[in-house]
Amino acid sequence: MSALIEIVSFAAAQLDYILFIHGLSLLILATVSIPCRRSPSRRLPWLAFGLFGLAAGANQWLEILALQLSRPFALIALRAFVATFAFCMLLEFARGGVIRMKGRGPDAGIFVFILSAVGIPALLGGPIVMDLLSRALGVVAAAVAIVAFLMARRDRPAGVRRLLLAAAGWLALYAPTVMLSPQVTLHARAASLAGAVGLLLCLPLDFASILLAAAVWLYTGAELEDGEDVVLARLARPLGVVALVIVIGATGGWILTEGLGRYSDLRSRENLLSRTRTAAAGVNPARVSGAVAGDRPQLAFLEDQLARIRAANPDSRCVYLVSDAVEAGTIVLVHAANGDTAHATSLSLCETTRRALLSLLRTGGADVKGPLSDAAGQWMSGIAGIESDGRTIALLVMDVSTQKWQGSRGLFRLVGIVITLILSGLTISFFIAWEQTRESSAHLAALKIAEREAANERRLTNITSTLGEGVFVTDREGTITFINPEAGRLLGWDPDELLGMSVFDAVPLLSGDDTVPVPERESPLAATMEGGIGRRVEDAVFLKKDGAGVPVSYICTPLIEEGDISGSVTAFKDVTQRKRDEEDLKFRSMLLDNATDAIYVHDLDGKLIYANEAACRMRGHDREELLSRSAEGLADPEYAERVRGRVGSMLEKGSVIFESLNRHKDGSLRPMEVHARVVETAGGKVIASVARDVTERKQAEDAIRRMAYYDPLTGLPNRTLFNDRLKMALAHAHRHREMVGVMFLDLDRFKTINDTLGHEVGDRLLKGVAERLRRLVREGDTVARLGGDEFTLLLPQVGSEEDAAKIAFKVLEAMKEPFRTNGHEMHATASVGVALYPDHGQDAESLLKNADIAMYQAKEEGRDNWKLYSLSMKETTLYRLAMETKLRPALERDEFILHYQPQVCVRTGEVVGIEALVRWIHPERGIVGPSEFIPVAEDTGLIVPISDWVLRTACLQARKWQELGYSPVRMAVNVSARQFRQSDLVDKVADVLEETGLEPCFLELEITESIAMQDVEMTIDTLQALRGMGIRIAIDDFGTGYSSLNSLKRFPIHTLKIAQTFVRDVTTNAESAAIATTVLVLAQNLGLTAIAEGVETEQQLEFLKRRDCTQMQGYLFSLPVTADRIPPLLKMDSVVGV
Repeated sequence: MSALIEIVSFAAAQLDYILFIHGLSLLILATVSIPCRRSPSRRLPWLAFGLFGLAAGANQWLEILALQLSRPFALIALRAFVATFAFCMLLEFARGGVIRMKGRGPDAGIFVFILSAVGIPALLGGPIVMDLLSRALGVVAAAVAIVAFLMARRDRPAGVRRLLLAAAGWLALYAPTVMLSPQVTLHARAASLAGAVGLLLCLPLDFASILLAAAVWLYTGAELEDGEDVVLARLARPLGVVALVIVIGATGGWILTEGLGRYSDLRSRENLLSRTRTAAAGVNPARVSGAVAGDRPQLAFLEDQLARIRAANPDSRCVYLVSDAVEAGTIVLVHAANGDTAHATSLSLCETTRRALLSLLRTGGADVKGPLSDAAGQWMSGIAGIESDGRTIALLVMDVSTQKWQGSRGLFRLVGIVITLILSGLTISFFIAWEQTRESSAHLAALKIAEREAANERRLTNITSTLGEGVFVTDREGTITFINPEAGRLLGWDPDELLGMSVFDAVPLLSGDDTVPVPERESPLAATMEGGIGRRVEDAVFLKKDGAGVPVSYICTPLIEEGDISGSVTAFKDVTQRKRDEEDLKFRSMLLDNATDAIYVHDLDGKLIYANEAACRMRGHDREELLSRSAEGLADPEYAERVRGRVGSMLEKGSVIFESLNRHKDGSLRPMEVHARVVETAGGKVIASVARDVTERKQAEDAIRRMAYYDPLTGLPNRTLFNDRLKMALAHAHRHREMVGVMFLDLDRFKTINDTLGHEVGDRLLKGVAERLRRLVREGDTVARLGGDEFTLLLPQVGSEEDAAKIAFKVLEAMKEPFRTNGHEMHATASVGVALYPDHGQDAESLLKNADIAMYQAKEEGRDNWKLYSLSMKETTLYRLAMETKLRPALERDEFILHYQPQVCVRTGEVVGIEALVRWIHPERGIVGPSEFIPVAEDTGLIVPISDWVLRTACLQARKWQELGYSPVRMAVNVSARQFRQSDLVDKVADVLEETGLEPCFLELEITESIAMQDVEMTIDTLQALRGMGIRIAIDDFGTGYSSLNSLKRFPIHTLKIAQTFVRDVTTNAESAAIATTVLVLAQNLGLTAIAEGVETEQQLEFLKRRDCTQMQGYLFSLPVTADRIPPLLKMDSVVGV
C-alpha cells in the first residue's frame, strides 16, 4: 500500500510536467504536416493532421492552467471543445486520406453527428461528461484512422507504405493513453495505481512521437536526393542524435522544473517555521505550567494569547498548545480556524501527529510536518517548543492550509516549464532551420548535378564522337535516342538515320550460326532493359545496313533514374582483327603446347604470365595453379637465391643460361637447364624462359662420375678416388703434423672361392666384406676397393701405431664371422698390411706400395694376419718380385724338374709308392725348393699350369717305369688349392691318364686338410668323381687343419698322411706323440691307410711301428731323388735299414 501511495504521490507531483511533455510531443508531431505537404507523391490531407496535433497539444497545456486555477468551468469547457476539434481533425485526416488514395471513405456529415454527440451530453452532464465523451471520441477516431491507414497502404510505393504503417502504430499506442485520462482522476483525488502508471507511461509514447516527427522530416528531406525508396539505414545516425537530444532535453527540463518546485517548498517551510517560533517565543512558560495545573486565570490568559496569534496568521487553520499530557493522547488548548477556543483535553490526535509531538517534547526544537490531509483539506503543521528551566514543557502547533503553498510551488514549476518550452522551441526551430538548410543544400546540389549532367552529356557527345568504339543509347522501349559517329560507321548507317528507330530493327543481333537474327525477347539488350542487369558479351555479330555481319564485343548497361529503368547504354567495337589475332595466337599456342620443353613467360616482378603444357606436366600442376605461383617459386627454395641472381645478370646481358632444381607437385626434384631471355613487348619488358628436363643427362653424368670414382660392384671409392683422398689427407697431416694410416687388405684364397663357387658367389662375398669394412671405420675414414679382392683403408689422424694395430685387429676379427649367401656358408680370412705417414712414406704412392708389401708379408706368415711395414719387408718383397719375374717363363724354359721320394712298407721293406715333388732349377741360384716358389706361384696363379705339368710328368714317369718292367707302384701327386677348385679338374685328370696310359689305380692325388674343408659339399662331389675313376685319394698333412670327424667320415678317401710336424717330435713331445697315435688309431678304425711323413730317425721308426704304422716316407729311407735313381730302389728287396 505504501508503494502505491508513493507512486501516486510522485505522479501527482509531476502531473504538470508530464502534461507539458505530452502536449509538446503532439505539437512537434503536428509539424510533420509541413514537409509532408511539400511532397507531391504523398497527397494526403496533412493540414488536418497538423491541426489535430496542435489542438491535442493545446488541450494538454490547457489542463496545466486548469490545475493552477483549480479547474474552473470555463477552462473545462474550452478543453472539451479543443479535444473534440482535435479528434474531428484526426478523423478528417483518415477519411480524406482514404478518398485521395482512390479508396472509399465516410461522408463529411459525420462531423455534424460528432458535434451533436458531444454537445448534447455536455448540456445535460456538464463539462466533466463533455471531457470524457471527447476522449472516447478520440479513441474511436484513432481506431478508424488505424484501419484506414492499414487499408490504404496496399499497392502503394514503399515510402508511402512505411509512413502509413508508422502512423498506424503511433495511433495504436496513443489511443490507450487518451482513454486512461489520468489527470482527471488524480485531480479528483480518486487516484489509483493504474492511473498513475498510465500517466507515467505517456512519456515513452511522447518520446516516440517526437522521434517519429524527426524521422518524417529527415525522410522527406532525403527523398529529394534518393527518391521514394530511401534506405532507412541512413536515418539511424541522425535519429540517434535526435533521441539523445530528446532524452537530455526532457531530463534537463524535469530537473529544472523539479528544482524550482522544491525551492518553493523550502521557502514555504522556512516561513511557517519562522512564524511558529516567533509565536512560541511570546508564550510565558509559567502561565503554561499554571494552565496545565488547572489554574483558570492562567488558562484564560493563554486563550487570549492564542487568539492573538491566530489573528496575526490569517492563513492558519488552527493554533493549539500541547503539553506532556500528550502521552495520554490529548491536547491542552485549541484555537480553531473559526475563532472558537476550547479546552481540548478530550480532542484526540492521529498516531502520526502524536508520535511527532512526543518526539519534539523529548528533544526540544522546532519542525514542520506535512502536508497532511483530512476531510477539510490539506495542511502543514509548524511546531515550536516552549521551554522552562532548560526543559520543553509544551509545544505550540500552528496548522496552515497548503493552498497558498501549492500555488507558489505551481508558479515556480510553471516558470521551469516555460523555460523548458523556450529551450524546446529554440531546439525545434534549430532543427527545422537545419533541415530546411539541408533541403536547400540538397536542392542546390541537385541543381548542380543537373547542370553537371548537362555538361557531361555535351562532353559525352564530344568524346563518343572521337572514340574508337560505337555507342548508342535507347529508352525503355528500345528506341535509339543517341548514337555516335563510330557506331554509324561500323553499322553502315548515317547516325541521324538511326535516331528514333528501334534498336532491334536497326541493329539486329545474329544467332550463333551468324545467319538468323535473335528474337527480340531473347536479346541480351531486352534482358538488360527488363531486368536492370548489365551484360558483357565478348563474341557477338551485329547485322549491318547492307546485310553483312560484323563481329563485335559489347557492353550493355541499364540507365536507372529515380529507381526505375529508363533505358540502356551499349558500347561495342569491331573485333575482326582480334579474332584473326586469336586464331593466330591459338595456332602459336598449339605449337608451344606441343613443345617438349617447358616454356614460361613472366614479368620483371616474377609474376607468371604464360606456361605451356610441358611446363604443367613437369610441375604436376594445372595451368591455373601454375600461373598463381611466382617465377622464383618454380625453383627449389635452396635455388631461389641463385635464380634471383641469374635474373639480375640476365637484365644486364639480355640472356642467360643456368641450371635450377624444379620441384614437382609430388615433392620430387628434377634438374632443369634454363635458357632465359629478356623480350621487349608493347606492355614492357618480360622474361621468356625455356626449361629442359636434364634428369637423364644428369643421371648419365652421375653414372659416369660414379664409374670414374666408385667401384660398380661394392659402391666403395675406387683407386682414383682413394688416391685423391689420400693426397688430401697427407696434405692436411703435413700442415698439422699428424699421422695418417693406410691399410692394404687382401682376401685369403679368394680365387679358389671364385673359381669353384662361381663369380656370382664371389661378388656377393666381396659386397659382404665391403659392408663389414664400412661399419668398422670412423666417419672420416675411407674404405676403397682397388680391384679383385684387394681393399684399402685410409685412416686420417691416427694417434699412434697402437691405434692402427687396434683397427687392423678389428678388421681381422670382423672377417672371422661366416659369410652366408645362396645357401653357401663361407669362411673368408684376410691379410692386412699397414703403413703410416710419415714413418713409412711421404707420398701416396710410397704408402700404398709399402702397405702392399706389409700385406704380402702377412700372407707369407700364414695369412689371417696383419703386419706393420718395416724396411726388411721391402727387401723380402723385392726378392719375391725378382722370383716372380724369373718364375713366369720357367715353365716355357723347361726349368722345372721332378724329384721322387719312395713310400715304404716297413713290414716288408718294399717300395709301395712314390711321391712326386717339384723342383725349380733357377738360372742363377740353382735348385730352389717348393717352399720358396710355390707361395709365389699360388699368388700369381702360375700354380695351375705348374700343377698340370707335374701331374702329366709324374704319370708319364710312372708309366715309363712300368714299361721298363718294374713292379707297378702308386704315384702320389699333390693337388694345389687353385687346381682342386677348378671345375674341370676331373676332366683334366682323365685326359692325363688317357694320354699317358697310366691306370687310375696307380695314381694317388693328395690334397691338404684345409683345401678339403673350404667347401665340404664340393669337396665330396669332386673326390667321389675321382674315386669313381679308380684314383686313390690321400689327405696330406692331416692334423694341421680344422676338419671334423663327421666331414672326414663323409670324404671318399684311402689314405691319411700324418704331418711331418707331429712325426718329428713323437719321441720328444708327448702332445705330438698323442696326436700321431690318435691319427693311427683313427685310420685303423676307419679302414684307411696311414702314412707317416718325415721319418728321419730309428727312434721315430720304432715308435710308429709299435703303434702299427705300416707305411712311411722320409730321409731315413731315401731323400727325394731324380727319376733315374728310383729304379735301383725298386729292385731292392727292402729299403729299410739301407
